[in-house]
Amino acid sequence: MPDSLGDKYLQLGNSLYRSARDRPSFSMSGKTIRVAKEGPPRDALKIAQANDWSAITVKGSKEFRREAYMIAAKQGMDVKGYCPSKLEKLEIDRTVRKLQERAVKQSNDNKAGSVPEKSEIAQKARRCMSNSHEENRRDPKLQSAQSLVAAAVIVARNRYPASPEKRKDFVAETKKQIAGSLAAGKNIQSLQSKSVARETVQERIRQNTFNKDKPKGRMG
Repeated sequence: MPDSLGDKYLQLGNSLYRSARDRPSFSMSGKTIRVAKEGPPRDALKIAQANDWSAITVKGSKEFRREAYMIAAKQGMDVKGYCPSKLEKLEIDRTVRKLQERAVKQSNDNKAGSVPEKSEIAQKARRCMSNSHEENRRDPKLQSAQSLVAAAVIVARNRYPASPEKRKDFVAETKKQIAGSLAAGKNIQSLQSKSVARETVQERIRQNTFNKDKPKGRMG
């Protein structure tokens, strides 16, 4: 269980409870997280991310699958099990675009620390370009940059559903732009935007599941 949920839930074995009087909000078994009506999808996603899942398959009601998709896709996770509408794809695209624009425009004005050495900046940018998606995701200094790339994968899938080559080119170009921002000394922060953080789940759906997807050879 992630530290951010430690004060919110009680863990007994593979189950999480809000209090001793409640039924379990989440039950974990292997590569499955079962979500009860008491458990918001956002917290289930935090558990999935804490367990290093980068892709999930959602099962359950349409409303539950939609909630899970909209939250996870905006955070750069690959989600199967729900087919978004054109408007939902546009909403994801808009959110990711704003985050990318914010990252590119952000200056390296860090009041608390010193400006990194140019060699360190260049090295970071080179690693971002040469590493695989998985290597960047595991690198603490490149996780935020990789979150932007992962979000671009979602946008590319929505924008070019029938063209793997165009999806690949779109993600590659995004990665190149991110590396350029790093080389310029830009400080790319976490993808979690205030608007995404403010989202709340309006309806709880009983007994839905998140399944970890099998790892893929490449993204995009």
